Amino acid sequence: MSTRVRMGSCALFAAGLTACAQMAGEGRNGVQRMYVFDCGENQTNDLSRWSPGFNVGKYFEFSDQCYLIRHAKGLMLWDSGLSDSIASTPGHTPGHQSLLVRLPKRGPVVLSGDMTHFQENWVNRRVPANNFSKEQSVQSMEKVAALLEASKAQLWINHDKAQSAGIPKSPKYVE
Repeated sequence: MSTRVRMGSCALFAAGLTACAQMAGEGRNGVQRMYVFDCGENQTNDLSRWSPGFNVGKYFEFSDQCYLIRHAKGLMLWDSGLSDSIASTPGHTPGHQSLLVRLPKRGPVVLSGDMTHFQENWVNRRVPANNFSKEQSVQSMEKVAALLEASKAQLWINHDKAQSAGIPKSPKYVE
């Protein structure tokens, strides 16, 4: 992503954050809503870096989402702060985390971060060649699969462009 596009995305994100921070809480407990920001896209001409042995030379576009979660205790900009449940999902990096958000209307959603990059890798438990630990990556995917089953949550894959196209972006929000 170019520096100019990234700076524009950051400026829009900061404006959205400021607007949301000025809104008064509605007195509800827990997560109230979640704003999803389109924080840009990246492309690759060789998807096999993320799915070793598969998709060699295949062009792919990744999405990049940012999340602002309005909680009764305040605002959280994902990757830090308040949460319903932070899951340790090492593999991509040693300290990687995914987030379970219990939305009041939509229900539970797990924000994958870089635990998996797109649906095909999730389904087939494929691990990018540049991940810190293949073994930990697969264990984290299994952990998240169990979390999805137990909580009846949806998995939102941060870099899956097809999936992210169907998620409302700020100034709309998800409840």
